[in-house]
Amino acid sequence: MRVQPPEPETGSEVDTTILRRGDSGADVTFLQRKLISLGYPLPRFGADGTFGAETEAAVRQFQQEQRIRVDGIVGPETFGRLNRAKPRRPKPFPGTLYRLKSPYMRGSNIGEIQKKLGVPADSIYGPVTAQAVRNFQRREGIKVDGIVGPVTWARLFR
Repeated sequence: MRVQPPEPETGSEVDTTILRRGDSGADVTFLQRKLISLGYPLPRFGADGTFGAETEAAVRQFQQEQRIRVDGIVGPETFGRLNRAKPRRPKPFPGTLYRLKSPYMRGSNIGEIQKKLGVPADSIYGPVTAQAVRNFQRREGIKVDGIVGPVTWARLFR
């Protein structure tokens, strides 16, 4: 499968079949640069040529957003989508603080939050969503309060 370079100065196309966690080398660096150019940051290690947990997480996020099999492995289907993908833009914060309250908050943005968190997307901010938000905040190292405000939103929709 041929992958187009993210920038003209990175060289020619890469011919590869499958990349996965544990792989390393120029093909992985190339993949990482492509992910970064599309808006999937690799803040800890960047394009270091090692397919580790950070790269796998970015690949999984890309696959999820492309609605293809989420396995963290870059094979023909994922390479094809990478070739056609446009840089993503973060979804702007809507100005509403989403939190657990009575009556429960409802709306399409809550459904999108739930999809990002991997919980059932019923578009209702209930206890399951609030706990998933707290877990996400803890993993991200941000204030754990169960509220989707500007900081949590930016991390969810980056």
